[in-house]
Amino acid sequence: MSLWSSLRLSLAALVGMALWLGLGAVMVGQKALLAAFRGLEGVSLWIWALGPGQQQPELLTWLLILFILAGLLLTNLAVCTWTRLLTGPAGRSLRRYLALTMHILALVVIGLQGASFFLAAHKTQVRLLPGQTAELAGGLALRLEQVRFTSDPALLKLKYAQARRHMSRTSYNRQRNVAQVAFVRDERVLASSPLRYFEPQEQDGWRVFLVGFFQKGQDGQAAIGAVLNLVRSPLWPPFALAYLGLIAAFGLLLIWEMATARRPARA
Repeated sequence: MSLWSSLRLSLAALVGMALWLGLGAVMVGQKALLAAFRGLEGVSLWIWALGPGQQQPELLTWLLILFILAGLLLTNLAVCTWTRLLTGPAGRSLRRYLALTMHILALVVIGLQGASFFLAAHKTQVRLLPGQTAELAGGLALRLEQVRFTSDPALLKLKYAQARRHMSRTSYNRQRNVAQVAFVRDERVLASSPLRYFEPQEQDGWRVFLVGFFQKGQDGQAAIGAVLNLVRSPLWPPFALAYLGLIAAFGLLLIWEMATARRPARA
C-alpha cells in the first residue's frame, strides 16, 4: 500500500504523462496522424473509440497509455488521501483539514476531467465568414452574423511570431474586436449575442469561444471572419465548482503555512 501512496509514484506518473503528451505533440505534427486527431472533434471520445478509432490503432494506443498514466496518478492520490489523511495518525489541525480538502477536490477535478474526455464533444479552430454556419448536434447550428474588427486588417496577414510582436494592446484591442454569433435551430434564432475574447457564450450545453480572426480574399473583396472553439461538456458546472474550491483550499493552506511560519516558537 505504501508504494501506491508514495511520492515517487506520483512523480513518475507526472513525468510519464508529460513525456507522453510531448510524444502526442510530435504525432500531431505528422500529416498522416493530424487527420486522425481531427477526427476526435465533434464527438465524444467514447463514440470515437468504438467507431472511427478502430481504424486508427496508433492514436488509440496513445490515448490508452495516456489514460493508464492518468489512472496511476489518480490511484496514487486516492490512496494517499485514504492512508495519510483519512485513516492516518490522529490529529485535528486546520492544516490537516485543508490538506484533506485539497486532496478530495483534486480527486474530483481529475475524475471529472477524465470523464469529460468520454462525454464531451468539441470543435476547434472553426473558421467562419459572416453568414456561414457550423453544424453542432440535435439540429443546433452556430451562425456567424457579423464581425466588427476595429484594428488594422493587415495584422491578420502576419505570421504567428510576427503577430505576437505587433499585436500590442494599443494596436489590437481585444475588447473592441467582436464577433456576433447566433444559435439557430430549424432556421429559428434561439439566442444571439456578441462574442469577445475570454467571454464565451453558451446554448444547449455548447460553449463557444472566440480565439481569433482571419482575412479571406484580396483588397476590396477581402472579408474578415472569426476563428471559434466550440465545446460541449455536461460535466463543466461541477468541474468549475470543484476547481474553484481547489484553488480556494490551496490559497487558505498557503496563508495558514505563512502565518504559522512567522509565529515565534515557544520557549
